[in-house]
Amino acid sequence: MNPKPSRNKLHELIHSMDKAEKRHFNLFISGYGNHKTSRYYKLYRILEGMIVFDKKELKAQIAKEDWKKHLAETKYYLKKMIIKSLRDFHSSKSVSQKILDALSNADLLTKKNLRELAIDELEKARTLLMENERYDLLPEIWYQEHRLGLSSIKAEQETEFCLSAIAELREHRLPLIKMKEWENKSGEIEGTERLRLLRLDIGNLLERQISPKTGYEVRRQYLENRSIYARLSRDYESAAEYSFQLVKWLLSSEIFKEQDYLNRAVLTWMDAELRQYKKELVEKGIQVLLHRVIKDDTSPYPTRARLLDLFFRFHITFGHFNEGLGAFETFESQLKK
Repeated sequence: MNPKPSRNKLHELIHSMDKAEKRHFNLFISGYGNHKTSRYYKLYRILEGMIVFDKKELKAQIAKEDWKKHLAETKYYLKKMIIKSLRDFHSSKSVSQKILDALSNADLLTKKNLRELAIDELEKARTLLMENERYDLLPEIWYQEHRLGLSSIKAEQETEFCLSAIAELREHRLPLIKMKEWENKSGEIEGTERLRLLRLDIGNLLERQISPKTGYEVRRQYLENRSIYARLSRDYESAAEYSFQLVKWLLSSEIFKEQDYLNRAVLTWMDAELRQYKKELVEKGIQVLLHRVIKDDTSPYPTRARLLDLFFRFHITFGHFNEGLGAFETFESQLKK
């Protein structure tokens, strides 16, 4: 019986990084003097080169280093540097991080008694928050405004609005949560009663009118629910049409256009088209997705896995098993680069 490979948290952290994150870390660590000869960079390169962590191999590789007796300390500070680099890299992309940065700035400026500058940062945070519907971060703004002695009237108005918006979004998301719980490995709902209840829940939501004041997240979920309802009804033509409408709407939205929502919507659309044997359309869709996912180093693993699955099913559906297997391996290697 082969022994289980040993695990190392730092090794796992390094191998969780994608191309863009590693590229950023190399730039980040270059700010620490002659980084290529530093013990942190050397340890990073050693662990990066290990596909499977090997404690004996690590000891052998650092045997001649003068810092070998300080390995624990080196690992500790390398981990801190990597996490700081990741935070720095994602702060430019994450709306949540931009809001938190503005709040942190406001807190610092308040402590330095720079009231007007602190208020400017809070307004910046509020604008980003409202535009992107991150209502969960509003209490921090209210707390900081209270410290500055600002009126609580706005907070009272926003509380009522946000609670209503969050409740509406939760209501539209509940069927999706149920569906994820009830799906089998093939993505199908097991049990006719579960299927009936899910269709009933979504059908009731779809009967409601979406008002002009409805938030972006609820609108997106409403459009997604229409596609889900059609798919559960095995009406793949309607599922494809609704998914296509969702794709068009996401492309017109500045909030969602650059996020993974668009990739997921196109995948759902292509899945419905594949079930109708639309070979040329699906083939083109896969190529577009492949280009987008490879270009976007931050595309999450579930999206990449769904794309691989779609690609493989495409070849199986049209009877190209051997071609599909070879193309699948090539395709998989491209996604892992």
